Amino acid sequence: MAQAPKFSARLFHYQVATASSKSPASTRHIALHPSTQPDTCTRKGWAQNNMVTTAAASNKPFVALARSLPPRLQTFFARYPPSPPPAPAHAASSSSPAERTTATDTNKKATTAAQQQKQPLPATKKTLYQNDRPNPFEAWKNPKTGKWQNPVYSYRRQAELVKMAREYGVEELLPPTRKGTEFRLARRVTYGLRVKGTGVGQKIKGHKFERVADEKMEKKRDAVEGMYDMVAEWKRIGAYRWKKFPK
Repeated sequence: MAQAPKFSARLFHYQVATASSKSPASTRHIALHPSTQPDTCTRKGWAQNNMVTTAAASNKPFVALARSLPPRLQTFFARYPPSPPPAPAHAASSSSPAERTTATDTNKKATTAAQQQKQPLPATKKTLYQNDRPNPFEAWKNPKTGKWQNPVYSYRRQAELVKMAREYGVEELLPPTRKGTEFRLARRVTYGLRVKGTGVGQKIKGHKFERVADEKMEKKRDAVEGMYDMVAEWKRIGAYRWKKFPK
């Protein structure tokens, strides 16, 4: 079966304009179906179509991942989409003169497609929420009034979002927050446990019975171990002359 040609916007508008001046309805009907017309796209149009197709194919796993997230995370990422990673150095460099002067059109198309696949995805346009508050997890100072405004998401809601994102493996896509795992681990390494006496080589005062408990247990252990010797001594001295009664 022959493959249907691609859609050409320029040819489509031209055929619609031509068909509007003709009276037969069959001609107008045929002109309004661009899939039945031959493709006369230019090299630039072919490259644009190929770029869109490649981007759509590469974004399929990300779309499937986004649909698997809970609605709360989907709403958050729709308002505050994560920024794309920085572009590598080799991707930003232009093609060499030898590549621009290839012999045939086929080689030119293949070179153009390869260059477009190497190029990183363009930066996403900021949403209205991002324009108002770049980081919804941090306080923001109004430049006009000079007053500080609370974060859009409270610490409790931040912790809930971080917990859900950690379960689905997308915590790295969230903005920096004090409730994140990385921040908490760094703080624990810097300060350790903030409870006095719980560090290495530290002791707490405690109650008096807690402070002398070890000493008392040591005395009881020594008394139990020397019980046989004390019984033998009591038999040797006798009950009448025995003076080592407990207090």
